[in-house]
Amino acid sequence: MNNAAGVCQPENSDNFSAAPLCFLRQNRILAGRHFARCYNAGKRFFSANFILFVLQSPREDGRNAAPEPATWRLGLAVSKKTGTAVTRNRVKRLAREVFRQNQALLPQGMDIVLVPKKNLDPAKLTYDSLKTELLPVFKSLAKTPRKGAPT
Repeated sequence: MNNAAGVCQPENSDNFSAAPLCFLRQNRILAGRHFARCYNAGKRFFSANFILFVLQSPREDGRNAAPEPATWRLGLAVSKKTGTAVTRNRVKRLAREVFRQNQALLPQGMDIVLVPKKNLDPAKLTYDSLKTELLPVFKSLAKTPRKGAPT
């Protein structure tokens, strides 16, 4: 849950050991140049219905130069080919929820752009089907060596 300051806190205030499951603004890719950077320089991961463009997120802009640890960021590129606005929003909502619920599996400091393939049938897409499709990709992301990391 978010409080007035925009800080994510656990749902159950009695249990402080529980990790908060939030999808804050800092976890979103919003600028077109960041999408383009992922498309051009990112590594591609494929699942049955999605393509993930993954790039170690550069923090050269002054806004993100704070000493806080870099977090993962998600961008969703769902085109009109996927369907009506209601359908596109449903696909994005389900994808955000899968990333939010499984954020512990995501490596820190990564920009991830999720793009549905043409063969995606949004009517058959459920949270469980999307989760089973993306979890193996999340695990392969964790195994991927990052630039600057010792081998």
